[in-house]
Amino acid sequence: MGKNQKTKEGKITRYSNLSFASKNLSRDKKKVFWVILSLSLSLVILNSVYTMLHSFSEDKFVEHRIATDFSVFDASVDNPALPSSSKNLSGVTDQFLADIKNQPGITELGNIRYENTYQQFTENDFAKIDSRLFEHPRFQSITCYGSPDLVKDIYREEKADVVMTYGLDEFVLANIPIITGQLDMQKFQSGNYILVNEYNMRLSENEGSIPFFLPGDKITVRNNQGQEKEYEVMATAELPYAFRLQQFSDLDIYYIFPTEEFQNFFGERNPMRCLFNVEDQYEDQIENWMAAYTEEVEPMLTYSSRKVFKQEFKSFTGMIVIVGGLLTGILALIGLLNLTNTMVTSILSRKLELAMLEAVGMTKKTQIQGMCVEGLLYAILTAITGFVLSTLFSILIVKPLGYGMTFYEWNFTLMPLVIVLPIMILITLLLPLIIYKLAMKTSVVERLRLSEV
Repeated sequence: MGKNQKTKEGKITRYSNLSFASKNLSRDKKKVFWVILSLSLSLVILNSVYTMLHSFSEDKFVEHRIATDFSVFDASVDNPALPSSSKNLSGVTDQFLADIKNQPGITELGNIRYENTYQQFTENDFAKIDSRLFEHPRFQSITCYGSPDLVKDIYREEKADVVMTYGLDEFVLANIPIITGQLDMQKFQSGNYILVNEYNMRLSENEGSIPFFLPGDKITVRNNQGQEKEYEVMATAELPYAFRLQQFSDLDIYYIFPTEEFQNFFGERNPMRCLFNVEDQYEDQIENWMAAYTEEVEPMLTYSSRKVFKQEFKSFTGMIVIVGGLLTGILALIGLLNLTNTMVTSILSRKLELAMLEAVGMTKKTQIQGMCVEGLLYAILTAITGFVLSTLFSILIVKPLGYGMTFYEWNFTLMPLVIVLPIMILITLLLPLIIYKLAMKTSVVERLRLSEV
């Protein structure tokens, strides 16, 4: 809508709702800036929370913590407050192994045994580690935990390290990722072969890993009784976090053996973990049985399951929703209060001006349209600012939050802003209309008398 108006210089200008609204916004640019910023921040937080929630993968969260349906172990094993010497690393009892096999629905079952060893590497073995790992450009600047000393210098002097050794049943072996080479299960069970991990500590996920040994290498292994035996590396492998003892060293080397060879070379012992899968229809039944068993029969045992970690994931994401929702709501409320205060102040301060415009022919409808356009401009400016800030915040802040999280895959989105934008436009259109009608209840004559006060 537009009307011709004559300026003081006698020039004819065309009135428009946009020019009316723009002129009013330009009167107090600082206040407009803070209103738009406060509204935009609520959009940024909303979009960031949404992006984070849709970047977390429940499947990866569960898979990282338990690669099978159930895992049973002594309660001390995964307690980070206890040193290794205080953990019962062979706590899965013969009684439990007998009882679980009698439960219905068990489809696959396997055990993991563990021994902590100190390996004094032979010259030949250490030369392989030195050339492949210590000479690698990505490893040159890595320092020892809690020390400024370079790891490579420490190990070149000692030529030894703590090595974690594992004995795995066939079911467990079938569920570990092979990095280099191939696992021939029948050949591996002969007891002449070994699997070795690759170095990936303090390397980003996209950097991959660096091998200590490669398939075909012959390495000498020593047990805690001082006996030595040479094994051939069949493949390099990664032992999932859910399978291993959850402690780490500077090099974090571990050797994997078939159960029979492990028992022969390191000595007989009970499993550290028992892993098993169940048929879907028996999952709840086994869950209830495990809860009762670890509480009443063998309270020193504990267990984890997919159901337990799914609930943990829901609690984790639920906390983000609550905190993010509260923060978004508070910022949105502050923004709306700022906008309301700004528009109320604007209309009341121009009460006389609007009365004079109405007296010379401008209708209330025209004034309302101008006010609504002013509210719409707030919405548009907030949307533009919100889209820009949300994009920057997502790339610079939200994306890096996932570094090191195996269950986090950043997915850029602005969908929450697209959904909220129509609601924000509706609010910014209705708000000035309501304020104007409340403020302009009196007649034009009464409002003009303000000039006489």
